[in-house]
Amino acid sequence: MDENAAITVVLPSLFSAVSFTAWSVATNVRRTRVARALVDMQAKMLEKMPPEELPAYAASEAGKAILKLDAGRAGSPRDRILNAITAGLVIGLVGVAMFAVHHVQVNEETRRLMQTLGAVGMAAGAGLLLSAFASYLLSKAWGLFEESK
Repeated sequence: MDENAAITVVLPSLFSAVSFTAWSVATNVRRTRVARALVDMQAKMLEKMPPEELPAYAASEAGKAILKLDAGRAGSPRDRILNAITAGLVIGLVGVAMFAVHHVQVNEETRRLMQTLGAVGMAAGAGLLLSAFASYLLSKAWGLFEESK
């Protein structure tokens, strides 16, 4: 592999790995803080509530809403489907761009590398879009959109 091909592959890969690691750490720190805050809030509410009122409060709409809070949920079905569509479009378009760039490469090895990476990116993007479509159909069939309103 020549130097240009190595730079073309290594730098975006390194940037992607560092970005993904930073995003993962930030997301997990945020989720941990939210979960800790929810647990603290629920504990304080339960401490202050008289024991005889607890069953009535837990059966009420407000009690169910507070006790049902879950910091670890991934979000509504719409959010997950939109995230898959976004990722599919971005990865697919990066694949299309790499596939298009392979035509202007002079070195044959670099040309083959860009063509291969472009095809992989387009396939991954198409897979994510198909996954989002399947999730949409299943969520609609299972009635998850009505529940999440």
